[in-house]
Amino acid sequence: MQKELLYAPVYVAPTQEELRSMLDGAYAGCKAIRDFAQANYKVDERWRYSDKRDAFDCLIYDGDKRLCSLHLREGRLSFLVMFTGNECAVVDQRLETLRPAVRAYYEAAHVEDGVRWVRVPQHGNASLEDIYSLIRLKAELTGMENI
Repeated sequence: MQKELLYAPVYVAPTQEELRSMLDGAYAGCKAIRDFAQANYKVDERWRYSDKRDAFDCLIYDGDKRLCSLHLREGRLSFLVMFTGNECAVVDQRLETLRPAVRAYYEAAHVEDGVRWVRVPQHGNASLEDIYSLIRLKAELTGMENI
């Protein structure tokens, strides 16, 4: 419950210039992930901001289904995708078919209340293709149509 109080919705997303200055070197990764989601799925972005953390979250939804989110804070970018218990059961059966890095991120994820929180920090060694694989997997499991 306290996590919800840290953030407030913002009605105007940060401009590209604001994002670029906030993210420094991580801007390219943020833009690539947002562009990938927009190009492949019918999604909308919902932004929220935390004064206490001086951080933005970009939540990417298809209707009421959350595809993924981006956490932007002090020049850093983290990608997050959450898998429900039912989705985890399917992923567990297909674990050997996942890219090695994707499998490692999935296996190292935090699990809370049956939800697996797969977080990928975006920096030099985090491949965008691994992040795209997680987005495609989540979209498939939630029944999102590719456009």
